[in-house]
Amino acid sequence: MRYLVLLFIPIFFFSCKSEKEEAIELFAKEVTKVKIWSYPARGLWDVEDGKERQGIKILNNKVELDTTKIIDNVELNGNQKKELFALLKNDICGNSGTHAACYIPRHLILFYDKNEKLIGFYEFCIECGGSVEAERLKNIPAFCVEKGTEMEQLLKSFGLKIASDKSPEIKEIEKELGKQLLGK
Repeated sequence: MRYLVLLFIPIFFFSCKSEKEEAIELFAKEVTKVKIWSYPARGLWDVEDGKERQGIKILNNKVELDTTKIIDNVELNGNQKKELFALLKNDICGNSGTHAACYIPRHLILFYDKNEKLIGFYEFCIECGGSVEAERLKNIPAFCVEKGTEMEQLLKSFGLKIASDKSPEIKEIEKELGKQLLGK
């Protein structure tokens, strides 16, 4: 009997995953396509009645954003998808991750199932460490500046132009968008 107990302890110890980890893994298995968009600071151009639109709106299986503002986008292959989920699942931030109050999102991850149905999104700001996600992705550990740094490196390795790089091109786009928003 003692040997059975000794046998089950390691199995139990190594097979225990938190409910959050299991939920993320189940979601990841359902995902067959991942797209990532990069755009200028969304608050400068995604407005309603002169005010920044809050959150991401999904209508008829599409994200309700002005797609002409997308600077770059990539569709991930299988290995890239695994790398992305590994980073999203990683609890780099814990209780001590750095956050700022700005939330100027410039990147959006879109998750699709085998029927090309949009089943989740994850928008984030690399600079301040803030994020907004679909309800099904609430189990993903918190985003923070430290995770943003790793995400930026990962997105660059995928070949995505990073809107937060503040290249002269992106600075000019955001400057023009700011003038439009202010009516100048």
